[in-house]
Amino acid sequence: MPCEKIAFGRCLCGRAAEQCKIVFTDCIGDSHEVRFSADSPHGHYCVPIVCEGKTMGLVNIMVREGHKRSVGEEEFLTSIAHTLAGVIERYRAEQEKERLRDRLAQAEKLSALGRVTTSVADEIRNPLTSVGGFARRIRKKLSESTPEQEYADLIISEVDRLEGILHDVLVFSRGGGAHRRESDIQEIVGDAIRPFEERCRIQSIQIQRSLENVSHVLIDREQVLEAVKNLISNAIDSMLRGGTLSIVTSMELREGKPYVTVRVGDTGKGISHEQVALIFEPFYTTKIQPKGTGLGLPIAKKVIEDYGGFIQAESTPSGSVFSLFFPPIS
Repeated sequence: MPCEKIAFGRCLCGRAAEQCKIVFTDCIGDSHEVRFSADSPHGHYCVPIVCEGKTMGLVNIMVREGHKRSVGEEEFLTSIAHTLAGVIERYRAEQEKERLRDRLAQAEKLSALGRVTTSVADEIRNPLTSVGGFARRIRKKLSESTPEQEYADLIISEVDRLEGILHDVLVFSRGGGAHRRESDIQEIVGDAIRPFEERCRIQSIQIQRSLENVSHVLIDREQVLEAVKNLISNAIDSMLRGGTLSIVTSMELREGKPYVTVRVGDTGKGISHEQVALIFEPFYTTKIQPKGTGLGLPIAKKVIEDYGGFIQAESTPSGSVFSLFFPPIS
C-alpha cells in the first residue's frame, strides 16, 4: 500500500516506473525506503506495467536477501506485466466504446429535436407573436385594476414564457460555433454577471470574483455569454435566502492539456447525486415549473462541447459548482 504514492524516480518502485523497465536489488540499500519495521531482510523485483510507453502500474515482488537475479524469472514477470497491460488496454477500450455510445445516443437526440424544431418553429412563433401583440394592444385600452386587465397580463406573461422556451429549444437544436472569433473570457464573464448584480443585492447574495488573466479562446461570444448567464441564473435561484455567488477564471491542466476554466459556484441547497446524473438531459429540471424549462444546462453543455471543451458539475448539501473548460488559442 505505501508504494502506491511513491513519486516517479524515488525508491525502487519509482525508478522502475520512471524508466519503464525492471529494477532488481538483492538487499535493502540506501535507495529503498523501509516502511515496515517488521520486514525481514529482503530484496525486490520491481516490474512496471507499461501501456503505450507509459507506466500504468507496478508489480512489486519481495525476495529473500541475497536472492540471485534470474533471466527466467524476469521473463516470467515481464509476461505477467504484459498480460496486465492488455487487461488495462481492453478496459480502456470498453470505456471509450461506452463514451462513444453515449455521445451517439445524444447526437441522435439532438438530430431528432433539430428536425422537429425546424419543421414547427415558424408555425409556433408566428401565432405566438400575434397573440402577444394583440394582448399588449388590448392591455393598453383596459382600465386599471380590472379582471380583464389581469387576464391580459396573464396572456402576455404566458406568451413571454412560451417564447423563451421556443428560443431555448432553437438554441439547443441548432448547430453551434457559426460565428467563432477570438474572445476574452474574462470580458464575457464580466458581461454575464452585470445583469444579475441588482438581483443579488435584493436577495442578499454576495458576489465573489477571482478573475485571473487567462488565454483567449476561439468561440461564438454570444453563445458562451448565454451559457454563463444560465449558470449564474441557476446559482442565484438556488439561494432564495441569500448566500455567496463565486465566479472564478483560471488556467488548468487536465490530462496534460491546458484549459481556460470558468467556475460558477453557489452556497445553495445543492443537488442530489441522482439529480447530478440527469441535469444535462434535455427538459430535465430541478426547478419548480413554470420557471424552469430544463434546457439551460443542456444548452451550456452543448455550447462548451461545440468548442472542444467540456463541463463538470459538483454538488454537496452546502452548494454546487459548475466548471466550464475551454481549449485556449495555441
